Amino acid sequence: MDTEVNKIMVSVIMSVHNGATYLKEAIDSVLNQTFSNFEYIIINDASSDRTHDIIKTYTDERINYIINPENLGLTKSLNKAISMAQGKYIARMDADDICQPDRLSEQVLYMESNSDIGICGTNFEVIGKKKRSHFPLDHETINIKLFQGINPLAHPSVIIRKELFIDKKIFYDENIKYAQDYKLWVDAVKHIKLANISDILLKYRIHNNQISASKNKEQKQVVEFICIEQVKELMPSISDNEINTHLNFIHEKKIIDIACIDSIQNWAYKLIRRNRQVNKYDLAIFEKEIIFILKRIKMEFFTHKYLRATSYYPSMLRLYLSPRYNMYKYYSLKVGLIFVVKCVIRYKK
Repeated sequence: MDTEVNKIMVSVIMSVHNGATYLKEAIDSVLNQTFSNFEYIIINDASSDRTHDIIKTYTDERINYIINPENLGLTKSLNKAISMAQGKYIARMDADDICQPDRLSEQVLYMESNSDIGICGTNFEVIGKKKRSHFPLDHETINIKLFQGINPLAHPSVIIRKELFIDKKIFYDENIKYAQDYKLWVDAVKHIKLANISDILLKYRIHNNQISASKNKEQKQVVEFICIEQVKELMPSISDNEINTHLNFIHEKKIIDIACIDSIQNWAYKLIRRNRQVNKYDLAIFEKEIIFILKRIKMEFFTHKYLRATSYYPSMLRLYLSPRYNMYKYYSLKVGLIFVVKCVIRYKK
């Protein structure tokens, strides 16, 4: 690595609450980075297990160990760590994950080479499985994924320019306990660009004690609220019915009848028209994403209600051939011909 790059200070921040089980692996993976010029701020958020004992076994001078006398929660603990950070960049880490040895070096090089990027995440592989993430790499797609209620960055993989917190005064929102990372991205994207590195630089652990597993319902509610706030920025006059339709749209809920399809399709095209007017999101990518979701919803509805029907009638062909819904464009010629024949002969299982 370039000598000048090696002089850059990075602050790795991690909050842990009763995370003794995987803590040593996580700490070791940070301390063994090929990039060495970092401080490692570890906040023990009032743990009652062996977390303290494990951390105290380390004598590495780069560790700045802080003990919260009472449990503050992840959001406040992260903001506390950020306020103490001395680095040009702040790198997140969780107490149950593992960094690849070159994670920091790769991310620092990327940030130094891309001055327009304020937050950079990486792809990850799930520990013990062959599953790998495939996050979007470019800012425009990431921005649209956020609009869709999708978290397009792995929180424990990100590196952030500290100036985002200092100059822009954007911190983790302490009014919310869950999905604080998603909220930070949505706040930050108004000021800076976000990106991902395609390389696998983090090993991500899935277990039942994770907030994403134990508080899934609460996280979903927070994400829905933030999603609606984004829609209101695009469409200030959105109605309550449109809010419900939008939530059904982004969650791709099971549609029960053609009236629901009509409502969702009308909403999707309204989103596209509005974005063309105000140019808030990249026009081509936005339209592609919206149309893709709409197609998936329509195909799921048509497949379950019509292609897997027990009785077929000629009247079913109206929906399939209708230029309004374009169902005939979504299926292969073979599938379409079989469906048409079944409808014509009134096939019954």
